[in-house]
Amino acid sequence: EYKQDLATPSSPGLVSALPEECIREILLRLSDPRDLEQASKTCEAMKAVASEKRVWRELVQTHFTKMQVAFSYCFDNLEGATNEFWNFKAIFMPS
Repeated sequence: EYKQDLATPSSPGLVSALPEECIREILLRLSDPRDLEQASKTCEAMKAVASEKRVWRELVQTHFTKMQVAFSYCFDNLEGATNEFWNFKAIFMPS
């Protein structure tokens, strides 16, 4: 029987031992932004990956249509704007 000890500052736990790509894939499976926020509080590795713009962009592209994303911004601000300037976390998180 395997039992994981609780993470402590001296022993961060199993999640911290995972490669970043695995942590990213775990986070991308979450559909509720509150779950993502809670997951980011579990350890520094999760926090770092959850703060990546890439994660939020992929979540937005997975859960919203292009029309929904465009609607969330003023159309005046979309002219000439590229994805690198969009705040994907703000789109995904409820106001």
